[in-house]
Amino acid sequence: MGNVKPKKITKARANKEFELGRKAAKAGDWHSVAKHLLVAWEVYSDDLPLLTVLSHALVQLGARSQAIELLEKTLQRHKATPDICAIMLQMALEMTMYDVAVKIGRILIEIDPQTPGHYINLASALSGAEEYDAGISMLQAVIPMFPEVSGLWNVLGSLVQQRDGREASKAFFHESIRLDPKNFKAYSNLAGAEEDQAKRHEIITEAIKLEPKNPEPHLINAFCLMHMGRLKEAFKEYEFRMDPSRKLGQSLSYTHKVPRWDGSSLAGKTLMVTGEQGIGDEVAFAPLLHRVYAEAKQLYIGCEPRLVSIFQREFPNAVVARHATKSQYGYIYRSFPDIEYAMRDDGLEIDWAVPIASLPGYFWEGPEDIEEFPNGYLSADRALAAEFAKKIAGAGEGLKVGIVWRSGNITGIRKRSYLSLEQLLPILATKGVTFFSLQYTNVGEELEAFEKEHGIKIHTFDGVDMKNDIEANLAIMANLDLVLGAPTSPLSFAASLGARTWWMCEMEPWWRYGFDGGRPKFLPQGKYFTQGEERGNWDKPVDDVRAALADLLDAG
Repeated sequence: MGNVKPKKITKARANKEFELGRKAAKAGDWHSVAKHLLVAWEVYSDDLPLLTVLSHALVQLGARSQAIELLEKTLQRHKATPDICAIMLQMALEMTMYDVAVKIGRILIEIDPQTPGHYINLASALSGAEEYDAGISMLQAVIPMFPEVSGLWNVLGSLVQQRDGREASKAFFHESIRLDPKNFKAYSNLAGAEEDQAKRHEIITEAIKLEPKNPEPHLINAFCLMHMGRLKEAFKEYEFRMDPSRKLGQSLSYTHKVPRWDGSSLAGKTLMVTGEQGIGDEVAFAPLLHRVYAEAKQLYIGCEPRLVSIFQREFPNAVVARHATKSQYGYIYRSFPDIEYAMRDDGLEIDWAVPIASLPGYFWEGPEDIEEFPNGYLSADRALAAEFAKKIAGAGEGLKVGIVWRSGNITGIRKRSYLSLEQLLPILATKGVTFFSLQYTNVGEELEAFEKEHGIKIHTFDGVDMKNDIEANLAIMANLDLVLGAPTSPLSFAASLGARTWWMCEMEPWWRYGFDGGRPKFLPQGKYFTQGEERGNWDKPVDDVRAALADLLDAG
C-alpha cells in the first residue's frame, strides 16, 4: 500500500467543522464538539475562541492527556500569551489540577496583572489547593485595585467560608451582590452560608430566577426545603442531582433502558430500584424499599455489591443484584450486569425503574408521612452477630459503645463536620463504658498514641475490613448499646438496625426532614447533638453527649 499521506484539511471543510462544533457546544454535546473542532483546529490553530471551546470539550470528556497535548502543541506554535495561559488555567481548574492551576495563575498574573478575572481564577485554584491564607492575602491586596469587581468579593467570601466558617463569609457575598445583582454564584454561595432556612430559601430562589437551568441552585434549594419539611417540593428539586450538565463526576447515567416509574400503581407491576451516590446514601434511603416491596408484584434492587446479601436477607422475594460503576470520558455510568444480561438474553421485562433517592418524592409530602422503624429496617446476620457478641463481651465491663469521629474525606469545609479523639476526651473518659472504634480508615497509630497519652483503650476488631465488610459492621453494631459520633456511613448502618444512635453535628441535619423531635423521624431511639449558636466549637455537643451518656449509665 505504501505510505498514505493524510488528506489536507481545506479551509471550506474547516469552516464547516467549526460551525458544526459551535452548534454542538450550544447543545452541550461535547463528543461532537471535540470531533468537529479537532478538524477545524488543523487550519485555525491561531483561533483562541476555538481553542477555548475545544479544550473545554476535551476536559468535559475526561480526555486529560489529549487536552494537555493540545496545549503543548499550541505552546509550540505560539509563545505563552495571556490568552493561552488563561485557557490553560481554566482547563487546570476544570480538571481539578489545583497545584498546576496555581502555578499557571501566578505566571498569568505576572504577564497580565490588569485583568481581574485572572485573580478570581487563581483564588479559586488556591481554594482548591486548600491554601486559604494565601488566597485571602492575595485578594486583600488586589481588591483595592478593582473594588467594583463583584467576582473578586464572591471568591473572597468562598475562601473565608472555608477557613473561618459560614457567618464570617456573608458580608463578602452581600458586597458581591450589591456590585452585581445578577451574580447568581454569589446568591448561591450566600444561600450556602445562611443557616436560617426561610432566609436561605428566599436567597436561593433569586439565584434560580437568574439561572433557572443551572442545577446547583436547585440542589441547594432541595436541601433547604428538606430542612423545612416541604418534602414533595424538596425531592422534585433533588432530581437536579441527575442533571448531565453538572460538573464531571457529579451526575450519574444508568445503562439500563427501563422507563422511569411515573408514580402509577405498582399493583401487578415490576419495579427496579437503582442504587446511586455512596453506600451510606443507599442505606439511608432503604426504608422506602419496604414500601415498594409490599406494593410491586416483583421488586428488583440494584445496589452496592457490599449490600447485596443484606438487602436480600431483608427482602427475600426481591431480586437483588450488584451494580457496577465505570467512568469514561469524564462521565459516570452505572450498570446492573446480572439484571441487564437477563433482559438482553433471557427476555426479562421490567415495567419501571427509579433511583433509590427519588423514592421519597413518590410517598412523602411532609415529615408526618415518614414511617418509623423502632426495630430497624435492616438486620444483621444472626450467626455472625453471635460470633461478635463473644468478642465484644470479653473486651470489658459496662456499656459497649461504638465511636466514629471522622470520614475518609476531610478536605475543605468538610473538616468542620468532624472531630478528633482529643475533642472526644470528656466522653471517652466516662467510667463504666468500653469503647470500640468503628472507623473504616486506618487509625491504629492514632489509637495507640491516644492510649499512651490518656490511658484510655479504644478497642478495634482485628482482621475485620470495616470499609468493605458491611455484614461485619452490622453484626458488631447489633451487639453495642450505643453508636455515637460524626455523621458518617457507620452511623447510618447502626441506625438501619434500630440501634441507639447519637449523631454529633455542626448544625441540624437536612435529613431530619423538618421533624422537630431532635432525632430522625424513622428512629425513635436516635438523637442528634448540635453545636448550637457557636459554630466550629464542639464543646457543647461533647458536653451534651457526656451528660446523656452518664444518664444512660444511671438508668442501668
